[in-house]
Amino acid sequence: MVRPRPEQLPQRVFIRRIGKALADSHLTYEAATPYPLTETWAKGRPADWHVEKMKFNNDKSALTVNPSLTLGDFPAAAFGYTLGGRSALDWVIEQYQVKTDKRSGIMSDPNRYSDDEKYIVDLVRRVTTVSVETVRLGGSCRRWHKDRIITLYSYSWPRMARLSYHDTDSSISQLKDEPPMQLGMIGLGKMGANMTTRLIRGGHTVVAFDHNPEAIAKAAVGGATPAASLAEVVSQLAAPRTVWVMVPSGDPTVSTVHALADLLQSGDTIIDGGNSFYGSSVTLGQEMAAKGIQFVDVGTSGGVWGLDNGYSLMIGGDADTVTRLAPIFQTLAPSPITGWGRVGPSGAGHYSKMIHNGIEYGMMQAFAEGLSILRAKKEFEFDLSEVTRIWQDGSVVRSWLLDLIQGSLENDEKLEDIAAYVPDSGEGRWTVFESINLNVSAPVITASLERRIRSREDGYTDKLISIMRNAFGGHAVKKAGE
Repeated sequence: MVRPRPEQLPQRVFIRRIGKALADSHLTYEAATPYPLTETWAKGRPADWHVEKMKFNNDKSALTVNPSLTLGDFPAAAFGYTLGGRSALDWVIEQYQVKTDKRSGIMSDPNRYSDDEKYIVDLVRRVTTVSVETVRLGGSCRRWHKDRIITLYSYSWPRMARLSYHDTDSSISQLKDEPPMQLGMIGLGKMGANMTTRLIRGGHTVVAFDHNPEAIAKAAVGGATPAASLAEVVSQLAAPRTVWVMVPSGDPTVSTVHALADLLQSGDTIIDGGNSFYGSSVTLGQEMAAKGIQFVDVGTSGGVWGLDNGYSLMIGGDADTVTRLAPIFQTLAPSPITGWGRVGPSGAGHYSKMIHNGIEYGMMQAFAEGLSILRAKKEFEFDLSEVTRIWQDGSVVRSWLLDLIQGSLENDEKLEDIAAYVPDSGEGRWTVFESINLNVSAPVITASLERRIRSREDGYTDKLISIMRNAFGGHAVKKAGE
């Protein structure tokens, strides 16, 4: 990543102007010209600007303000300006809703923030304007640093905002519309099905296959072209073909890639977007290269939220191939200019995703332990939902993970219906093994993995320790049921 400093760039005067324009736009956002969003009023209902809880539709082209009013025609660029992994608009929608504190009963009503009944709706319009302008200004910097990422920071919002721009054409100064692509999608589980839907919404043609006929039928209803076999997928794709594999890691992925290799031709591309071990991706990349087939491994993060919020895509593979497939990645990512990029050759995508998940293990464990300590301090009667809500703004630990925790605790702080059993999908183990092989200490990630394993034990280890303490020291043993 390159963070341009004025003394390093011959165009430093222009960069300063861009910075000033960004600062002016953000510091005066409440005076920005409201973006011309369309207004749709429900028939038979009175005009109403009051807000309870606003909500975007699935493709974020429209926002339901209340039962009477819907705002429409949101530009895609408005979601390219992100704060903590989410767009500025998403943060506004979340913050400007009526909430009641569970302990005090005090209600926070954003409708009271101004005497102007249209204040909240106009704020949405103004934030849309600022977001679009921010993306435009950032895009004008993209002509420099070929094949680099320019990162711009803005501190004028409550949360630090980050904009990243990736481009392989140094002459481009604005975003350009990429033509839709055609690809096959193998595997229609939660991730594969949601990615298929997002790609179709983005204008791409998807030929879908799964071993479950019901999954194929559901994808077809959503606009995918159904296929009854791998061969049928390949037969419906025009050369050079691109096939995305989204099946369980290990043998299912390897066997699927090998089967596709027998059907594809030189110049075609296979993308593995699952959670494969990076070593397997390196091997598959070499095998496919021998056949003239490009192999791209994509470490994919985003889970069930990816359909609406987009996916983080860590891409390994040939640079030219990744560039050619950019329209696919731009559609799946949170925006065309954020959340995706090539990190290295085949294998690098899954390697970076492996480490990503190891870090995720440590972060989750730290949050869980800290909140458990707060819960154990009975005399202070901490409301964990309220504590985490406070942490969401201005705090060093603010994050999307914290947002998810806060939402869960708000609904059920005691978690009485949740079993204390935590699985792991493999990447945490691989990260620990890799740290040992590289002689890099990783105590936090290792301990978080061990704690997950501990959650699945039957307690026999602890029983043995208890009887040993009793045997050598006469310490009391707590019997089952006591």
